[in-house]
Amino acid sequence: MKQQTCKRLLGFLLLSFILITTCSMASPLFPLHTGVDQNCFLTVGKAMLSGKVPYRDLYEQKGPLLYGLHALAALVDSNGFFGVYLLEILNLTWTLWLFSRMASLFLPDRLEMPAAALSGLVTVTAYCFSRGDNAEEFCLPLVLYGLYAMLRCTEAGSLPAGRVHMLCGIFAGMILWIKFTMLGFYIVWVLFFFVETIRQRKYLQAIGQCLLFLGGMLLTALPWLVYFAYHHALYDFFYVYFYSNIFLYSRSASWILRIGGVLVQDVFHNFCMTALCLGGVLYFMLAKTSCKQKTTRIAITATYVGLYFFVFVGGVRYRYYLLIMAGYCVFGVIALLRLWSHMSGERCKRMLKLALPVLYGLAIYPASNCRYYFGKPDSYYPQIQFAELIQQNKRQEEVSLLNYCFLDGGFYLESGARLPDTRFFCRLNIPSSQLPQMYAEQDRIVQQGEVEFVVVRYRLREHLWRKEPCAALTERYTLLGTASEPHDAYQYELYQLNPET
Repeated sequence: MKQQTCKRLLGFLLLSFILITTCSMASPLFPLHTGVDQNCFLTVGKAMLSGKVPYRDLYEQKGPLLYGLHALAALVDSNGFFGVYLLEILNLTWTLWLFSRMASLFLPDRLEMPAAALSGLVTVTAYCFSRGDNAEEFCLPLVLYGLYAMLRCTEAGSLPAGRVHMLCGIFAGMILWIKFTMLGFYIVWVLFFFVETIRQRKYLQAIGQCLLFLGGMLLTALPWLVYFAYHHALYDFFYVYFYSNIFLYSRSASWILRIGGVLVQDVFHNFCMTALCLGGVLYFMLAKTSCKQKTTRIAITATYVGLYFFVFVGGVRYRYYLLIMAGYCVFGVIALLRLWSHMSGERCKRMLKLALPVLYGLAIYPASNCRYYFGKPDSYYPQIQFAELIQQNKRQEEVSLLNYCFLDGGFYLESGARLPDTRFFCRLNIPSSQLPQMYAEQDRIVQQGEVEFVVVRYRLREHLWRKEPCAALTERYTLLGTASEPHDAYQYELYQLNPET
């Protein structure tokens, strides 16, 4: 490996350390991660290490590879998010490296690292980064590699080698087993090169490339098919991961709601990232001097539209969904650096060396999604307050707890409770009409007093919907404590099973 490459990788590693430490709640700067999805991932990952099987034993709807990554993280730290923190640093290092490789196609060498550094800053400070550890975050470099390989070929006027098709198939397969709605990019990727190869009258090569790509995807599928078949859980796997995500979550949304979602969540909450993404795509699509080949402009535009369409076609929109689009912000950064370079001339390099550290120093703290939680004492967090109450009042050595009627809030992790015995260890965002057994199972556990402690959550703003717990909660359990989390506007209650029951 060249010395220059090593220096850049070390620089990106240091930069990733700074960004993840300040912008992800998996960082040691915070006693816990308040994200509900993130706690679900870690709970399932820990359960895998204890022999439980996702989907069959624990109903959670993300892909098995994501749980496998969190199982790996739990090997490093089973009582917190430090293992996830290390994974995020490595993942962002790879992302920054790919940002620099893409920038190298359109910028001089001296601007590659600034382009990557600025793109990375925009990515982790965007609202959709959502305090870190999202499925989209781990899929981002998998998309970026395919985009880099694509543009390298289009700019050179060539077609990808067979090994590139195979490798991109592997990365597409990894996306499939993390969160399949982000496969839109690689669907367009394959179609693009298939059409290009056919256009050059290389018919057999076009078919062969598709087979290589599919072969790469198949390689990623085999371990999971074997794993779930061995545990007699193939039906659970396909039902929960594919059927429930496609048919239980998706909803029909009017065009007014869809446009409103774009304006509020994409434009308003993620203005800087969205402006760079759309501005960069438009720059490459319209400016004749943006790239060497017309096919490059088509590739950037087509993959952007395809990825966005497949992510949001179901009508469901959560704040972290947009993060997968962050890879396209590098095109906006490239456009700005080109403008900067033309305006600054030879002074550009010296000015950037000074401007980047200043920008990072001034922007990271105020722009971080985690800004509100900096410096908060442990006693601020309801999870830690309840963990202390549980340890003071528990009647058995092993704590049994139910996260009742809401997503995993981190109470299993902080309380040291045993891993959930119930398949529905939390309530996912699926309506009761679509999955009534989830609601019935949680109610049954409370009615029969199968756990010693129960945690429930309400919204502080009363006009918003909330699910009322079953009557047995106040009949068989005693309220032990309450706590609020003002930033996310939640009120929590901790109940303990009555001694006579």
